Amino acid sequence: MDPWWLIFIKYFFFLLVSFGGFYLLGWLLFKSLRNFIVINGFYSQILFYVFSGMAVLVIACSIWKTGGKTVSIGYLLFGLLFFYELRAAGKPVAINGTNCSLFSWKKGVEISVILLLLFSWQAWNILKTGDFPYVLPGRDLVFSSDISQFIWNTGQENFYTVSNVVSEDFYGTLPYHYFEYWLAGGLAQIFGLLHILTLWLVIQPLFFILMLAGILSILEHYRVDTIKWRLFALGFLFFGAVNCFPKDFSLITVMESPLFNMYQKLAHYYPVVLIAFLFFLNGKNWLALIMLLLLPILSITLLPGVIGGVLFFLAICFLFRKKFNLQKQGIFRISAYALVVSLFLLGFYKLFGNMRHTVYDLNRSLLALTDLKSFEFFWVKYTLIEWFIRASREGLKMLWLALPLMLLVTLLLFACQKLAVKRIIGVVFGLCFCIYLVALLYADLFYKMADSWQFYDNIFFFVHAFFIVTILILLVDKHVFRPKWKFMRLFTISILLLLIGLKSWAYVQKSVEAKKKYVSKYSDGYLVYIMEVTKNSDINPLGAYLKGSNDYLQYGTKNIRVARLGQYSQYMTQLLSTIDLSVFEVKTWWTDGWEGEQEKVQIRHSTFYQYVEKQKLTNTFKSIEQSQMDFIDEFNIQYVIVSPKAEIPSLIAARVKKEIKDVQSGERFLLLSE
Repeated sequence: MDPWWLIFIKYFFFLLVSFGGFYLLGWLLFKSLRNFIVINGFYSQILFYVFSGMAVLVIACSIWKTGGKTVSIGYLLFGLLFFYELRAAGKPVAINGTNCSLFSWKKGVEISVILLLLFSWQAWNILKTGDFPYVLPGRDLVFSSDISQFIWNTGQENFYTVSNVVSEDFYGTLPYHYFEYWLAGGLAQIFGLLHILTLWLVIQPLFFILMLAGILSILEHYRVDTIKWRLFALGFLFFGAVNCFPKDFSLITVMESPLFNMYQKLAHYYPVVLIAFLFFLNGKNWLALIMLLLLPILSITLLPGVIGGVLFFLAICFLFRKKFNLQKQGIFRISAYALVVSLFLLGFYKLFGNMRHTVYDLNRSLLALTDLKSFEFFWVKYTLIEWFIRASREGLKMLWLALPLMLLVTLLLFACQKLAVKRIIGVVFGLCFCIYLVALLYADLFYKMADSWQFYDNIFFFVHAFFIVTILILLVDKHVFRPKWKFMRLFTISILLLLIGLKSWAYVQKSVEAKKKYVSKYSDGYLVYIMEVTKNSDINPLGAYLKGSNDYLQYGTKNIRVARLGQYSQYMTQLLSTIDLSVFEVKTWWTDGWEGEQEKVQIRHSTFYQYVEKQKLTNTFKSIEQSQMDFIDEFNIQYVIVSPKAEIPSLIAARVKKEIKDVQSGERFLLLSE
C-alpha cells in the first residue's frame, strides 16, 4: 500500500490536472458564446469557466452511463433558458467591466498555492501515517462515495447503491443531488482513482476554490487587487455565525463554513449563488434570477425554497414594478422559467422515477404529511396554529444564531452613504429572505416527510453567502461610508478577523477530535490483513454484514444504507459493498405515529427485507436464518462482517473458512467456504 506522502502527491497532481481541464472546457464553451457574454477578471473567469467545465463533464458522463435517464438533462434545459435570455439582451453581457485580467505565471502560482492549502486541509483530515494510511471518515462521506461508485457502475441514478446489483426492482431514478457524484465518478474513472479520495481530495477542494473565486470576483468588480484583501477573502472560507448556546439549539451547524462537517456537501451550491450575486452587482438582475433556477436541478431539496422563494420575490416585484422601474414582461418571463424548471423535475421523476422503495414518502399525498386530517374548520385552524408554532420556533433559533452578524450588517448599512449600494444589498436581502421564508414554511408544514428538515436546513447557505457578500461589498469601497463613520471599516475588519480566527481554531479542534475518533476505531493490522486476504480478483465484491439488536438503538443506525459495516472497503478497490442481513433485529424507537412509520419504512424497503418478502410470496420462506443462507448462496457471497454485539447464526458459522477478529473494535471478518 502506498505511504501517505505518495498518496498526497498523487492526488494533488490530479487536482491540478482536473482544475486545468475544467478551466479549458469552460474557456472553450465561453469562447463559443463570446458574442453573447464576456467574462472579465481572472477570478471571475475561474468561477465561470471551471464550474461550466464541471457541468460539461457531468452532462456527458451522466447521459452516457444512464442512456439519457438522468436529471442532468435539466442542465441542458437551463442552458437553453439562459442562452435565450442572453440573446434577448441584444448585446454582449459583460461581467466585471472591460478590465480583463489575463492569465500570468504569477497568478498561476498563486492559484496553485491556494489549491495546495485547501487540499492540505482536506488531506490532513483523511490521511495518516501507519500501515493503513487513511482515516475512516464519517458515514455521510462513505455513503456519498457509495453513490458515486454505484451510479457509475450500474447507470442507475439513485441512492439505492448496492441494491441495484442485487435486484432490478431498485432500478430507476430518485430525487437527490448527483452533480458531485457524477464528477467524482468521471474523474475516478479517467484517472484510475478511488471514489472516496476523489470526492474528498479533488472535488471538494475544487468547490472551495470556486467559492473563493466568487468572493474574489467581488474584489475584481470594485477594482481591488491587493494581496491583503485576497488573504482576507481567503479567511471567509472559515467564516460562520456565532452560537452562544450550542447545547440549547438543534441548528448548531447551520451557519458553519462549508470547509467543515456535513456542510461540505453544500459547497457546490456556493458557485451558483455567487455567480447570481455577481450578476446582481453588474446590473443583470434577470440573469441573476435565472442562475438561481439551476439550484433545484443540483439538489431536489432546494426546489420548494428556491422556486417558491423566487416566485414570491417576483410577485413582490410585480406589485412595486413602477417604483423600481421593472417591466412586466421580464417578471412574467422569469416566472415562466421557474415553472418550466419545476414541471421538468416533477415530470422527469414521474416518468423515470422508482418510488417503490424510497423512504421519502413520495407515493403519499402532500396533505398526508401535514396535520390536516380534513378541511373542517377545526382541523384547518389546528393545522395553521401548529404550523405557526413550529415555524416561529425554528425561525427564532435562526434569528438568534445570526443576530450578531445581522447587527453588524445593519450598522454597516447605517454608516453607508451610497444609495446604489444599499439598493443592491436590499434586493439581494429581499430575495434571500423570500427563499428562506418559503423553505421554512414548506419544511414545517410537511414536517412528517422523512428528512423534511433538509428543505429548510439546506437553504442556510444562502444566508451565509449573503453575509459574506454584503460585508465584503461594504468594506472594499473606500468611499461607501459617511466621513464620520470611516472607522467602521477598521472596526469591522478587526471583528471579522477575530471571528475567523476563533472559527478556524474551533474547526481545527473539531477535526482533531474527529480524527482521533475515526483513527482509533480499528487497528491498522486488522484493515491491512483484510486487504491482503481479499486482494484475490476472484473474490466476489458483494458481501454481507450482521449486527445485533443493540447496534440499532440510535436513530441514525437504522438508516442501513448509510450506517453499514465494512465502510473501510471504500479504500479497497477489490471490495464493493455490504448488505445488512440482520434488519429483522431492528427495534423501532416509536410504536405509533409518523415517527415510527418513517423508521419502519426505512427497514421495509431494505434489500434483505425485500428478499424475504419475495420468499414469502413464493412460499419458499422457512426462517430468517435459512433466508440468510439462501441469500448468501444465491449471490455467491464469500465474506460476512459481524459486529461485536452480534451472534453468528449456526448456518453461517458452519460455513466459516477463516475468521479475522480486530482486537481493538471486536469486529469479525468471516471468509466463507462454498
